[in-house]
Amino acid sequence: MVTELTRYSVELVCGYPEWWRFNLYIMVVGFDRDGNSLSFTNFTDRIYDLDTAPGRTAPPGFDAAARKACVESPPCHYIEVYAYAVTNTFPESESIKDSPPFQATLMVSAGGRPFASDSYEVNQWGGLTISGRRYGPAGS
Repeated sequence: MVTELTRYSVELVCGYPEWWRFNLYIMVVGFDRDGNSLSFTNFTDRIYDLDTAPGRTAPPGFDAAARKACVESPPCHYIEVYAYAVTNTFPESESIKDSPPFQATLMVSAGGRPFASDSYEVNQWGGLTISGRRYGPAGS
């Protein structure tokens, strides 16, 4: 349990081979014990800009397992996480049944130790939205 000010590390990971089709954004807001905002840190990884260009493929040498989407907070009591995987290229098939959701995992460490790991379904058409997910000591 985290009781003092600590650094949090937030990472969004996914082994889905077409993870390149999503631009990633992570924002972390750090708070003190009284709920006052102390910090704001963010991470952005854009593979392609959003547009209607058809026929996109994975960048040369892309490895989904090696893609690191990570941000670390300054010392704080607890954090709120906002994470988005925004579709930059739609699936090849226009049929929803051909493009089922896949899993991405949000991992949080506190003070260098694993604190939480939450799995989310990523919609291949709509992406992923994690809005204001709180991590830190209970009862803060």
